[in-house]
Amino acid sequence: MARKVNISNAPEEQKLKLNNGSLVIVKQYGNTPDIVYMVSSYTELNVSETRNYCVLLCLGTGGKAFSELCSRNTTVHRFMSHLSRVTTKWEDVTIIQKDDFSLNIELHKGDYKC
Repeated sequence: MARKVNISNAPEEQKLKLNNGSLVIVKQYGNTPDIVYMVSSYTELNVSETRNYCVLLCLGTGGKAFSELCSRNTTVHRFMSHLSRVTTKWEDVTIIQKDDFSLNIELHKGDYKC
């Protein structure tokens, strides 16, 4: 499987594997800011279930993108169905595996809402 997968125009039946630490970058239309999600374990489950399910965390807020689980082994169609519950204004959606990027995080005081 490719390490960087653009799924915007991929066949709906194409298989996806969502691994902890992978980034989902949602490029939105116009001047709307891009959204970046990170795949993480769904911590409200027991260990055996976290192998099969995950959650997307919004790096802008730290909150869950949506409350339901995502299957780690899924298809483009099912994944885009989940994603459409939080945004429908995407121009491009790319998944990047965790070994293919570096992330620098700065923490600032302030009021943030999740």
